[in-house]
Amino acid sequence: MIKSKRYFSFLFFGIVAIVLVIREIVIHNKLNENMRFTIGTITRISSSVDGGPMADYTYLFNEKIYSGIFTISPNDKVVPKKSHRFLVKFNFKEPNISFPMIDQKIPTDAAAPDSGWVQIPDFSH
Repeated sequence: MIKSKRYFSFLFFGIVAIVLVIREIVIHNKLNENMRFTIGTITRISSSVDGGPMADYTYLFNEKIYSGIFTISPNDKVVPKKSHRFLVKFNFKEPNISFPMIDQKIPTDAAAPDSGWVQIPDFSH
């Protein structure tokens, strides 16, 4: 009886892990197939249940506001604060799928086109 409970627990958590990995692969592929870039802004920093700080962000695409959230890692090169501006990689066919690129600095006077950039813009000039 104890062995079957262990087997069931192992099987259950194994299936959950596989589903999560597949989900991440699908999201990654969607971002790379139909990607655009725009400017995101951190709207809130908060604590999460597991201890790492979380950042809420918003970005604009075709005059509609989208939002996302990410965990701030102690390994990040940039420590984001509220109102921090950064590049967001997103799927233009499914704009709610996005990836924050917080280490990509954005000049304060930069504005993204309504449809986003097709490639990472060069802000060096």
